[in-house]
Amino acid sequence: MNSNNDPNDNELFEQYPQQKEGLREILSQIAIQSSADQVSLRKALARYMQEALGKSYQTEPDGIVDLIRERDLFRDSDALVDLGAGPGDLLERLAPLYPAMRMRGIDLSPGFVTDFNRRNIYPNTRMDVGLIDTPLSGIDSNNRTSAMSVLTLDRLAQPRIVLENMAQFTRAKILATLLPIIPEDDNPSR
Repeated sequence: MNSNNDPNDNELFEQYPQQKEGLREILSQIAIQSSADQVSLRKALARYMQEALGKSYQTEPDGIVDLIRERDLFRDSDALVDLGAGPGDLLERLAPLYPAMRMRGIDLSPGFVTDFNRRNIYPNTRMDVGLIDTPLSGIDSNNRTSAMSVLTLDRLAQPRIVLENMAQFTRAKILATLLPIIPEDDNPSR
């Protein structure tokens, strides 16, 4: 690492040799961001890569799954996009509830994405490496797509309001990004 603890590309490739393709993809997306955002994103990438490798990232999707089921938030959706899907726990919990819905997760960590796709538990569910504010490809304009992000929800005092707002994107032909660059602070007390 350099003096700013900002990992350079070669250090990441050496540390995660099995993730070279995903790292190249995400690093190319990071490279077009502002200099300040690049520093923050590289630090987040290094942290999430380590969490994926060590299986130390913990999510608790039960409350969110219960809220989605109770409110039937995705009843008119053909597809769901989870921005910042982490290890894909939420997608795995939602897939049996909505077996016909195509689900796609986007995450910064190639390790999370590779592990999720390797398990291939539900055929209509997959994850891709990417920044959450990068325009999404492969979303058919005729689809009724819903978007959500636990990445946001676990940092807000009122996640119900965010879910309800995001549910308004059902039937949207354009999926809008609701978050800026991934936050550097992962304080769960927020």
